[in-house]
Amino acid sequence: MKPAKLSERTGPPHFIADKAYDADPLIEKLEEREITPVIPSKKNRICPRKICFSIYKKRNIIERFFARLKQ
Repeated sequence: MKPAKLSERTGPPHFIADKAYDADPLIEKLEEREITPVIPSKKNRICPRKICFSIYKKRNIIERFFARLKQ
């Protein structure tokens, strides 16, 4: 039996990303690992998923932080 990687055994409670990451295989993999995907649906998705926008707003704060570090 092959030992599981640490990243496969533990994980964050949420995966926050932009619309570019709205792909069914990624979302299924996250849900298998019991990680809540916080990814807005693309416009062409037939059944848009509901997300918690209060969590998604935190992504902007982190992006602005790293933009400041780069400057």
